[in-house]
Amino acid sequence: MDIDAVNALPYEDFVDVFGNVVEKCPIVAAAVWSTRPFASLNALEAAVSEFIDALPESGKEGILGCHPDLAGRDLQRGTLTRESRGEQAQAGLDALESAEMSRMARLNGEYKERFGFPFVICARMCDKANILQQLSQRARGGEEVKKIGRLRLQGLVLTGSPDKLCLTCYSVKIPITIRPTRGCDVCFGFISNLVICTILPSYNDFFYSKQ
Repeated sequence: MDIDAVNALPYEDFVDVFGNVVEKCPIVAAAVWSTRPFASLNALEAAVSEFIDALPESGKEGILGCHPDLAGRDLQRGTLTRESRGEQAQAGLDALESAEMSRMARLNGEYKERFGFPFVICARMCDKANILQQLSQRARGGEEVKKIGRLRLQGLVLTGSPDKLCLTCYSVKIPITIRPTRGCDVCFGFISNLVICTILPSYNDFFYSKQ
């Protein structure tokens, strides 16, 4: 789906497609729809960020509260949203050893007791060791929600065809005519020189072909 197709979506379809860009908060997509047309994916990302920034503190905490615990009951029961399930699996949270799972549960509980909402981090930019370290050291919050939303949007909206694929965060940001040396401009991870990626309309559904 390119940006013109995004702008042409009626309200109900827009909310259906983008309703989980911010976890379990379709109200964000509903509000952002009224700011169309978007000149680009960046403009759509900015509209989402601006909506979050404009919320009162209680609203921001409400958004954080909609996120699941990392490696928590929803993952174990198979009740995560499709997006969260893929993100947590990518970070290795679906394959924790018993000791790691116990530590994660303890740290999640301590964090929620202290702050009143779950620990939120962009799992696609982390591995399980980094998540455990961050969880034990400091609070995360709104900026992580924006990172998660940005990557989810990039999985839904075509920005060019084809682009280079970042093998760390799976964002598609760099045109194939560019040979970047600094890495991905989303997560600064490794960008493949061997794979061309074209995003299909469904979330995170990739078609790979050799360059």
